[in-house]
Amino acid sequence: MKQRFFQFLIFSLFAFSGLAQQYNFKNYSVKNGVAQSQVYSIIQDSRGCMWMGTFGGGINSFDGLKFATLSEQDGLASNYVYDIAEDKERNLWIATKNGLSYYDGIHFKNFKNGSRIHKLQFDEKGQLFLATSRGVVQFNDGKFINLLDGINLDNKNIRTFFVQDEHTIYFGTDNGFYQIIQSNGDWKLTDFSETSAVMKNSIASIARDAKGNYWIGTFGDGAYKFDGKSFSRIDFNHELYRQTVQGITIDSHGLIWFSTLTGIIQYNPTTKQFSYLNQEHGLTNNHARTVCEDVNGNYWIGTSGGGVSHYLGKQFTTYTKDDGLNGNFIYSVFRDSKGRLWVGNSRMGVSVLHKNKWTNFDATNGFDNVKVKSIGEVNGRIIFGTERNGLVVFDGDDFQTLNEFKRMNIRSIITDKNGIAWISTRGDGIFSLSWTNNLPNIQQYGKKNGLLDDWTTALHCDKWNRVWYGTENAGIGQIAKGKVSVRLSEKDGLSSNNIRSFCEDQSGNLWIGTAGEGVCRVELYSKHRTVRKLDAKEKLTSSNIYLLTIDDANNLIVGTEKGLDYLFMNEKRVIKEHVHFADEEGFAGVETCTNSVFKDKDGSIWFGTINGLNHYNGSQRIRNTKAPIVNLLDIKLYYESIRSNENFNVKGNWNNWKSIDLGYDQNHISFEFLGINQNAPNKVKYMWKLDGFDEKWSPTSVERSILYSNLNPGSYTFYVKAANEEGVWSEPIAFHFTIAQPYWKTWWFLSLCILGGVLIAGMIFVLILRRSKRKGREERQKLEMQNQIMELERKALRLQMNPHFIFNAFNSIQSLMGTDKEDQARYYLAKFSRLMRSILDNSSKTSITLQEEIETLENYLMIEQFCNGNRFDYSVHVDENVETSFILLPPMLIQPFVENAIKHGFKFGEDETDKRGKLIIEFHEENDILTCIVRDNGIGRKRSSQLNDKSKETYHISKGLAVTQGRMTIIQKEKGTGEVSIRDLYDEDEHPAGTEVTLRLSID
Repeated sequence: MKQRFFQFLIFSLFAFSGLAQQYNFKNYSVKNGVAQSQVYSIIQDSRGCMWMGTFGGGINSFDGLKFATLSEQDGLASNYVYDIAEDKERNLWIATKNGLSYYDGIHFKNFKNGSRIHKLQFDEKGQLFLATSRGVVQFNDGKFINLLDGINLDNKNIRTFFVQDEHTIYFGTDNGFYQIIQSNGDWKLTDFSETSAVMKNSIASIARDAKGNYWIGTFGDGAYKFDGKSFSRIDFNHELYRQTVQGITIDSHGLIWFSTLTGIIQYNPTTKQFSYLNQEHGLTNNHARTVCEDVNGNYWIGTSGGGVSHYLGKQFTTYTKDDGLNGNFIYSVFRDSKGRLWVGNSRMGVSVLHKNKWTNFDATNGFDNVKVKSIGEVNGRIIFGTERNGLVVFDGDDFQTLNEFKRMNIRSIITDKNGIAWISTRGDGIFSLSWTNNLPNIQQYGKKNGLLDDWTTALHCDKWNRVWYGTENAGIGQIAKGKVSVRLSEKDGLSSNNIRSFCEDQSGNLWIGTAGEGVCRVELYSKHRTVRKLDAKEKLTSSNIYLLTIDDANNLIVGTEKGLDYLFMNEKRVIKEHVHFADEEGFAGVETCTNSVFKDKDGSIWFGTINGLNHYNGSQRIRNTKAPIVNLLDIKLYYESIRSNENFNVKGNWNNWKSIDLGYDQNHISFEFLGINQNAPNKVKYMWKLDGFDEKWSPTSVERSILYSNLNPGSYTFYVKAANEEGVWSEPIAFHFTIAQPYWKTWWFLSLCILGGVLIAGMIFVLILRRSKRKGREERQKLEMQNQIMELERKALRLQMNPHFIFNAFNSIQSLMGTDKEDQARYYLAKFSRLMRSILDNSSKTSITLQEEIETLENYLMIEQFCNGNRFDYSVHVDENVETSFILLPPMLIQPFVENAIKHGFKFGEDETDKRGKLIIEFHEENDILTCIVRDNGIGRKRSSQLNDKSKETYHISKGLAVTQGRMTIIQKEKGTGEVSIRDLYDEDEHPAGTEVTLRLSID
């Protein structure tokens, strides 16, 4: 495909002769919500909202997100609007074809004097002046005062004016430029056309700069400068020749913006240089009418027929097919040593920018229909790496393909410190290339030479002339002095072995972009080469990295499918600030192409994207230091705006909400708010807090509303603040409201309730007291009677001892009298007397100690043993833990069961004369329960019952047990526990072996 270089020159003649490029414009038309395509005036109000006056559609407001329209249907005097201004009270005044309109954010009020109002302006004192079709008018308290009344002037149709102060006004008509000055109450006219022929022009616009110079735009004769003494033209090279200057704006930098029929012409009075903005640069329409600079330093341009253009500067410039490129997909970009910018594009060829002209090469004029994925320079030759068509070389005369690279897929090209080119391929490893005597020197490095993989991607040559290469699946390797060495992979800390891009910063770090796993870095000149992953989960908009580059300030720029992430870093390479560039910021291409990036010597950077070539000029970047202006848009109760509720008069002018008082059941409230940031409206973030409910501020959020439900009665203040795309926060705005207590919780209701309650309680108390006294008397009487009955029952039960025992005891003792056993008789008589005394003493007591009960039992058993001829043995066992001196129980409670065992258990038959009775009494204590066990080895209950049927003592036996059971029942009522259980005992042959009685009662 050899072609002679003269063809290059020939095609250069047919290249695009003028270099056009797209700047950062956002255009809004009727499709976007602009009321009408002719926009004659634009202002930004104190709330951050843009207002646009259209010629036929009324006025628009624009908060950065949506347009709203106000027209004659809403009360505007006319849909044909010439001018808009804001007063000190933040209300709007609108100049229309049918008079003056005043708008307070809710209502319109119109003032008409039968004339068109072309222009309006407030002086420093807040007085309103009007340029009308009938003269210069001062508007005061609803009255129109024509300052030209009494002045001889042929044409009083005032096209434009400028109020210098309340006593000096400059204005223009179709006949020229004039001045009126108030002196001694009268207005005097100066006609500048009498002293300057150029001021006989029809005047379209007037502006005054900070130095006091007046800039005058004409219909068809360009613009003039008036320094107070003389008039002069500024377009020495006819830059404004025969131009109609519809509007003049002087920005905060002192630059003059002329709105003309051919676009915007900008003039710098200091350098005396002109620059242009028109449709070729992105302006929506060349017929410009007005320019407004917003608080962020960007510009809004109203056009006649194209709507509005929002101009955000020249930070990014975009080149597309419309500007001369052969295609919009930009796969590679490179500037050679002669200053030519080479670009590989989607039309299967290359484009070159030289001396502000684009020239395109493809199969029709000497190149080939191939994708150029990388471009480099070696030994004065430009080399192009193509997709599946090898390496193309341009030596200044010819384009030729090197046979050694035929059909190879070339990914990356770099040049080392010795001028040798290094070429990475997809599947064929890496090559070095140089020329000696016009002969190429080529050396290949593959897996057989130690290369990690033949499928290579990115290349980088460091300061020590070592070549680092990335692979698709094996990580990173190094070639130094012709030797392949070093390997870094996921095992060493890389986030992925699939490497896409490299760049080295000024601190000696190699930054590594991966496919889908973010960014890593390695200290190239450190012995250990520690891999560190970029801690940027919240910073990078995507982990799918296409390109990396470093700016002159040592900051990292990351290209992804979502745009550019600009990471501003400190000396320790820690991110201190993050800025994202996409379409909204002027980076029109958005998705970047792999390693399609080149940094110029002046620090500007070229980026290849899928939608054109983007040029970034960091010097043009304007940092947004203005916080969003926060507005509370609406307040809703149960999802219904309180503006629609007649019970609330809370909305003042311009959403200046008044505090409100809500009922106790109006506790479901939501707030809608907006931070107006015309620079990047979709990147505003918010924090809010409800004092009285929230303890701290909410996390940062992009939500523009918040709901609070089931709020308790109390006093609340809602705060909300906003941050712009640079992280600059506004001061919070506040809204106060209260939720009333329910009426049943108010002090007066509670007081009434308490008073009523006291009266009712007093009455009830008296009734209860009377009833209680009467019932108390009855209860006491009843209780006394019951106590008497129970005491009599206890005494009766204690006195129910078997009288036979007493008689037998006396008889047994008496039988010893008059014998040699009188001492024994006296002993038992003393014991019997002690027993009787203790029984009589205890009969008056409701309870005695266990110790006393045991002593009584032992005396009783001793007497019974004596009376029964000593035919049984007995024993009393008390556990050590039983405190006999403190445990109380009713007297003579156990004795009936002991008596029953002796009298009826030990009735042995004639064949059992050798059998001796045995009686055991045990006391145990556990869990505050006293257990008494009476166990005998007698004949058992069945046989005893048979014998008792024949006995005369049957009544006493059954009565004794019934009485004891009755006593236990009384004890159970008093103490909660009083139980008696009787169990028959049997021997191994199932013959009766005695009886066991168990008593259980609570211990006091």
